[in-house]
Amino acid sequence: MSFVRTVYHSIFKRTSTFAVGIVVGAVLFERVFDQGSDALFDHLNRGKLWKHIKHNYVSQEDEAKDTAPGSPKAADKLSSHF
Repeated sequence: MSFVRTVYHSIFKRTSTFAVGIVVGAVLFERVFDQGSDALFDHLNRGKLWKHIKHNYVSQEDEAKDTAPGSPKAADKLSSHF
């Protein structure tokens, strides 16, 4: 019963802390749900996604060339992050 009392006095007693608790809970739930659904999708589609079959189509030499400094592909990858 003391845990319930502590939670009530620290979170639910005041409206401001209750609202902050709701926002923090929503953000945490969103993160957990997103990561869980991504993991489930990857598991259900194992062997069908590009990251799983990339090694069949791209050699390591091509990948090293594409990521070399100054190459057009490296510049494209940098610009896509911004």
